[in-house]
Order: sequence, then C-alpha cells, then structure tokens
Amino acid sequence: MKRLWRVQVLQHGIFTLFLLLLVLTWTQANDDALMLMAFKKFSVTSDPHAVLVNWTDTSSSPCSWYGVTCSLDGRVSTLDLSYAGLVGSLHLPNLTAMSALVRFYLQGNSFSAGDLSASSSCMLDTLDLSSNNFSDPLPGQGQSFFSSCDRLAYVNMSRNSIPGAGGNCQSLIWLDLNSNALSGNLPLELANQTGAVLANVVSGKQFAFIRNKGGTACRGAGGLLEFEGIRAERLESLPMVHSCSSTRVYSGYTVYTFSSNGSMIYLDLSYNSLSGTIPEIFGALRYLQVLNLGHNSLTGDIPDSFGGLEAIGVLDLSHNHLQGYLPASLDTLSFLSDLDVSNNNLTGPIPSGGQLTTFPASRYENNSGLCGVPMPPCGSGSHSTDVHTRGRKQSVATLMVIGIIFLSILAIILAVVIVRFPLQSRELRRDGES
Repeated sequence: MKRLWRVQVLQHGIFTLFLLLLVLTWTQANDDALMLMAFKKFSVTSDPHAVLVNWTDTSSSPCSWYGVTCSLDGRVSTLDLSYAGLVGSLHLPNLTAMSALVRFYLQGNSFSAGDLSASSSCMLDTLDLSSNNFSDPLPGQGQSFFSSCDRLAYVNMSRNSIPGAGGNCQSLIWLDLNSNALSGNLPLELANQTGAVLANVVSGKQFAFIRNKGGTACRGAGGLLEFEGIRAERLESLPMVHSCSSTRVYSGYTVYTFSSNGSMIYLDLSYNSLSGTIPEIFGALRYLQVLNLGHNSLTGDIPDSFGGLEAIGVLDLSHNHLQGYLPASLDTLSFLSDLDVSNNNLTGPIPSGGQLTTFPASRYENNSGLCGVPMPPCGSGSHSTDVHTRGRKQSVATLMVIGIIFLSILAIILAVVIVRFPLQSRELRRDGES
C-alpha cells in the first residue's frame, strides 16, 4: 500500500512538473508573440505586400506567422523577413529580448536605424541587415548589439551607408561591411579580438556561400546565406545569385580549425572610403580565410606580417594607393587561391615562389612597376610598365638637355669666331697699308 502511494505521489509530481513546463513554455511563446507584435508596431511603417497580415493578436501561436520558425518547444528561433519589401525604422531591443531567437534576416528591405542596442538576454548568433537604408554610426562599445550579443558570430551589414564600424564581439567570425560609408583608418578593434575567439554555437552548422566571380562589377567577396535550413528554391531566387555575371555557390558545414585562441575567418570592408596604412596586427588573424579591403584609399606598404595569414584563401587589396614591393612573406600562403592587388602603386618583382605566379596578369595590372611572371620580365626591353616608360623618358630628356647645352656652347664659340675674324682682318689690312 505504501509503495502504491509512493508511485501515485511520483506520478502526481511528474504530472505537475509537466503542467508547469507546459505553462512556462506557453508563457514564453506568448511573450515571443508580444515581442513580435511590438516589432511590427514600432519598427514597420509600411508593408506594401501585406506579408505581415497574419501577425495578429488573435493568433494562438506565432509559429505560423510569415517568416517565423519555431523550435520543438514552440519558441521562436528564426525570423526571416528578407526581401519582403518592408519599410521602417529598426528597433532591436524588442527582438533581442526573445531569449530563443538565434537568427534574424532582414536583408533587402528599406529600414533605417531606430535603436540598434540590444537586450542583455540577446541570444543571436546570426544577424543580416544588408541592403537597407542604415546611415547612422553604429552605437559605441557597451551599447551596440556587438557588445550585448556575446554569441553573435555572423554579421552582414553590407550595402548600407554606415559611417562607423561599431564595437567588437568575442564570438564574431564573419563580418561583412562592404559598400558602406566607412572612413578614416582601419578599425583596430576588428583585429584586437585575435586569439580571443572560441569555437561557438555555429560550428558544425550548414551554410551556403555565394562567391562573386564577376570582377569589379560585383561588390564584395560574396555572402554567407544562412547557417542552416537552406532551401534550394530560395537559393535560386536570391538577387545575390543573379547580381553578378559569374558566381559560384559553395555549401557545406562550418568547421573551425581552432578550439580556442581563434580569430575572425571572414572580413569584407571593400567599397568604402577607408584611408591610412594597414596595421601590422591584421597579419595576426591567422584563421582568416577571406580578407577584402579593395576599393578604398589605403596607403603605405602591404604589411610583411600578412605572411602570418596562414589560412587565407581570398585576399583582395585592389583599387587602393598601396606602394612598395609585394612582401616575400606572401610566398608562404599555401591556401591562397584568389589574389588581387591591381590598381595600386606597387613596384618591383613579383615573388616567384608559392602561389603568386599562378594568378592572371589582370590581378597585378595598373601598378607603378610590377614585373616578373605573370607580368613582363624585370629589366626586359619589352617591359611596358610605367617605371620603365618613365626611365626611357628620363633618359631621352637627359640627352636632350645635354644636346641643347652642347649646341649652345657651339653657338657661342661660332659667334665669337665670327665677330673676332673681321676685326683681325681689318687690323691686318691697316698694317699692310702702313
């Protein structure tokens, strides 16, 4: 009898616990719905395609709402409103207060910045705000989502008009800020987290990467679509796939090559107005696989420390004002598959070891005097780079100056002779008459 009583008590306890969990889950799901409704009310000012028409207070669960994906326990885990035609002013605190939301996609809309700070309960690891109308500086350290969302691994804010890069984040491995209004020196905070990154929640998740292969007609190195749940029909319809004359789609799983002391693996700051020199510390990003600093106004030499970019596969420094030689340390980059240093002021021989001689001449063109494979040989008479052209022009100019000086001296001598010869003749004639 006592044993039966204990079983009944245990069953009652389990049932009570189940009810509590059910109530808690329902309460949290209801809180998610309230936060989403707050986002719709305070952030969205226009919904021309009525995509949010089923976002209503009368819905029993937000899991059936447009763009919403829920986890097995009924919590909102993903909000995908990309290319929905929405207009508004983004207020992030409402969304980041949803403690189960880990992915937020808002690319391809017309949002400006309302409040880009984040709740302390933020659990986002993926944030895509690209191709919108953000034009205000990102909030400073301690105020922005970079600081509050400490699990944030992937951030894409490309194709906006943002003038500042914001703070840093200890989990950030992927940052795309191409085609903005960044100015001044390269932000040191983007490299200061070197050695501090830990393998986090996105490691081992599915992804698709669109690699731009269409040259300067396509801005940026490409884009990471999402870490999981890739749908083929969505992939084919994305403007990113069709915006370039040539793209390549890579899909697979994010696998970190580090368990601690890691660094960013993707950094795209191309098509901005950044100036000054490239800090040596950027060469310490040893796990960086893509670095695109092209189409800025950077000056100075390419740091020799870039030889420390052991995992680099794509390195684009084109369309800047860089000068000096290509550092020999680039020879050691055995994974380098895409290099572009064209349209700078670089001179000297292209290092002959490693991968550097395998790239087409177009990746080195329009520099002051790069030579060697794949460019014309150094010191070759047929070398047509600017430095040799200037050398020939200087030689011709020197010869012309010497010729002019010689002719001037000869003219003076002739003039003296012409003037003195008649005088001497008249003197001899007078002597004869006398």
